[in-house]
Amino acid sequence: PPLAAMSCSVCRTAPERPPQMLAELSVLQGEFEAFRRETQHQLDDLKASVQKSNSAIHRSAVVEEELAAARAELHAQRHEIAELTTDLRDLREEMTEVRGQARGGQTREKQHEKDDHREKEKQHEK
Repeated sequence: PPLAAMSCSVCRTAPERPPQMLAELSVLQGEFEAFRRETQHQLDDLKASVQKSNSAIHRSAVVEEELAAARAELHAQRHEIAELTTDLRDLREEMTEVRGQARGGQTREKQHEKDDHREKEKQHEK
């Protein structure tokens, strides 16, 4: 309550105050109200700042979780690539072997054809 409206606790009457004291009290009340409004404004600003910080912390946590998931997926993909690379290397080696065998088979087949041709020529000459 305003200081001018306070009453004596014993006699329940408002004490007599000189006009200069009432003016000073009025000025003090005004300063107090200005201080209270400024403090409330600062408190509101602080609450907004804390809320903004909490929001940023939450977003950071979400991004951190997403990053961890992406790293795990990348790790799994690297293992899959390594396995596929090994499979590809094995297939190339098998293909090289098969080509070599095929070339050897073709060479033997040509040799057999030549031998057969020579044999026919020999039989034909007889």
